[in-house]
Amino acid sequence: MEAPAFWEDPGRAAELQKERSQILTTLEDYRRRAAQIEDLEVL
Repeated sequence: MEAPAFWEDPGRAAELQKERSQILTTLEDYRRRAAQIEDLEVL
């Protein structure tokens, strides 16, 4: 028997949505830090 696809499992879908938002937040943090480092290198 196949495992249910995430879109058929609301709990799993919510889990993936939460992981996605955490990854996007982390990515934004990295971009912000990279921009700060670039600004410091210019000084």
